Amino acid sequence: MKKVVIIIQLMAIFLVGCFSVDTLKSSNRKGEYDEITIVITDYGYKKTDYYKGVLKEYIHDFAKQNGIEVRFYIINAADSYSYEKKLSSILHNKDGPTLLLVPLGSEYKKFIDRGIALNVKDRIPNLNKIYEGLLAEPDYFVPFGMSYLPMALNKEVFEELGIKEPIFDNWKKEDYLKIRKMWLEKNPEIYTFQYFSLLDYKLHDLDILDSSNKVIKLDNDKVKKCLKDIRAEIFSGRYILEKDYTYENFYKMHFEKSSKEYKKAIQKVINNAEKRLWGSYIWYNPLKTFYRDEEIDIQNKIILPNVVDNSPLKVEGFIVNKNGKNQEMGIKFINGLLDDEIQLKMYSDKSSQYPVNKEIERLIDELERDNYSSTKLVSIRKYVLKQLRLGKIRPLSDYDVLYKNIIENLYKDLFKVIFADKPYTDEEMSKELQKIESKYNMWLNE
Repeated sequence: MKKVVIIIQLMAIFLVGCFSVDTLKSSNRKGEYDEITIVITDYGYKKTDYYKGVLKEYIHDFAKQNGIEVRFYIINAADSYSYEKKLSSILHNKDGPTLLLVPLGSEYKKFIDRGIALNVKDRIPNLNKIYEGLLAEPDYFVPFGMSYLPMALNKEVFEELGIKEPIFDNWKKEDYLKIRKMWLEKNPEIYTFQYFSLLDYKLHDLDILDSSNKVIKLDNDKVKKCLKDIRAEIFSGRYILEKDYTYENFYKMHFEKSSKEYKKAIQKVINNAEKRLWGSYIWYNPLKTFYRDEEIDIQNKIILPNVVDNSPLKVEGFIVNKNGKNQEMGIKFINGLLDDEIQLKMYSDKSSQYPVNKEIERLIDELERDNYSSTKLVSIRKYVLKQLRLGKIRPLSDYDVLYKNIIENLYKDLFKVIFADKPYTDEEMSKELQKIESKYNMWLNE
């Protein structure tokens, strides 16, 4: 079995290497050229981000078998605003792009709300093979791959604190924060960019965003206490800070990548990653369990479900454009991408995400056994899939994406309140929060 897998992988590599162009034209029965077009819906992505591995091979084979051209429509824009404007324009044009490719964790509901997405209910037979927990909008958005970011904690920290390795099903956010506090009190951590995670940990639980009414609420006692707590935490002595840094130094360190402060902090992150409780991430998709321990550096890690990040599970998928050309062929394209054979190839291919087809789970179990997969990653994969079947875990939703976008902007807007050379009074904090509130509420209602 192992030899068969290796041969399949080598064949895939050979086929991918043979076709360097991004389209394939083949004459159809009428002797004419036809096509389906794929547009990537997020600014910053390139054709090369997706046109590789199994997807590249699949596009080539699909084009050849159906006598059509399959190509990516790439939007060139100077910034995200210009990109959104151009994207909106082409999606409302008659005979526009056939498919919208939505990258991992990106927004897709806006296309449904704007009436751009075609209803594909009962038109994609392989949809019933997808894990139910992934089908947030089954009539409009069709996922084909997913990724999960677990927690990879430093085993030596647990040993030094005399704490047993946590049990998957009992692991909670409170447990992590408690252990983290114990560790920092015993071993103060060199401060670099902890502000970002501290804001995430605390602010998310305060329900600052009312997405249905498009309102953000910041000027209240809970948010004020949260900000005071973050400031107190950073300057508590649990972190080793640069003694002569002012607000200006801290700002450059966090937000100006060309500054000496930022570069110095990055070097500290690199030098001290292994001394932290959660010092390094798994950069590969850990659901792809054929990776060896040494490939993703998990030998000294305790791998646990991610109870800190709001949405550690992310999906990528397709929407059929209501105004797109060759919709039937686009639907056929998506359906074929969900076939058992293609999905199994996605599992074995490092360039692809983890498959969403639940019917190939047994075959993946066999591949894991034959390839001596990491037991740590096998455990996390089985845990995630079980949670998906039970409906206890969901991929990143559009609400989460909106919240994430707001938080990323709040990093800057709230920074001064926390790192000011002199602490804000309650009155000063209220004025600042009211100003920030007004700005975001205007943006939410544009």
